[in-house]
Amino acid sequence: ASADGVIFDRITSVLDPFSTLIVISSKSFKTQETRANTMEILDWLKKAGIPEKDFKHHVVVVSAKPDAAEQFGLPKENFFPIWDWVGGRFSVWGAIGLPVAIALGADTFKRFLAGAHAMDQHASIAPLQNNLPALMAMFAYWNSEKLDVSSYCFLPYDERLRVMVDWLQQLEMESLGKSTAADGTPVIGKTSLAVWGGHGNESQHSFYQFLREGTAKNAIDVFWCEKPGHAHKELHRVLMANAKAQTEALVTRDPKSKYFNVVSTVSIEELTPETLGALMAMYEHKTTMLGTLFGINAFDQPGVELGKKLANEAYKKIS
Repeated sequence: ASADGVIFDRITSVLDPFSTLIVISSKSFKTQETRANTMEILDWLKKAGIPEKDFKHHVVVVSAKPDAAEQFGLPKENFFPIWDWVGGRFSVWGAIGLPVAIALGADTFKRFLAGAHAMDQHASIAPLQNNLPALMAMFAYWNSEKLDVSSYCFLPYDERLRVMVDWLQQLEMESLGKSTAADGTPVIGKTSLAVWGGHGNESQHSFYQFLREGTAKNAIDVFWCEKPGHAHKELHRVLMANAKAQTEALVTRDPKSKYFNVVSTVSIEELTPETLGALMAMYEHKTTMLGTLFGINAFDQPGVELGKKLANEAYKKIS
């Protein structure tokens, strides 16, 4: 969460502190916003009249620091460990996913994990010509290196995947936005593309004009589910008609133009915990495979760490 008091107030204003479980998640507790939010939410409990000795009934800690819970005066059973070598963007499958497991239930979360595991197996053993994440990585590499594509746009025609654009943005740009190779040498050429997008049907009325006739080269993934997550048959028919028609429109640009789109369609029969897990794992594997193709480490984020360091220095100068 950001260190924005507006968000803090919006969330806490509808909560009863006496029936709220707080999950504090931080790999190292070195991130300034996490530390600030932690102290603010613990103070919220105190102001409600909950003594520190009872925090054990309201707070759990997810961290790579073995003594993280004890530092907050919490018993060891309130601690959920994570590995220190996995970035947050790859961590939903572990204890960082605790809020997801609580919200959806253990059975649903296990199905989500099973879908991801199935994709892990596919990525590991499927031959290259049939390996979905490997093919996606090779297409993306070709788009960047040979076709000089500069942006990657994700367009889900499904309300349930609206925020997947934000997830993909962090996954790819934090993993691949590097100018130094894994061996320390400078990178030649592009690595990460600019990742953006939006709900497909809504975006038709905002930025599709840029995609159709703008002066750029774009890689685009259009996503839809064959079966809807609702009972409104006519709405789904209209949505699917738009998804398929707009895909064709995005492909058929003026052949005389030097600008173009590289368009892929990704469709699934139905959005279930298993297919969502597989879908997310597929994009994770695509990203790490791209790291290999570019010769960079997809699992570090030195630029992010520099920003944290400078923020700590700036904090000392603000009263």
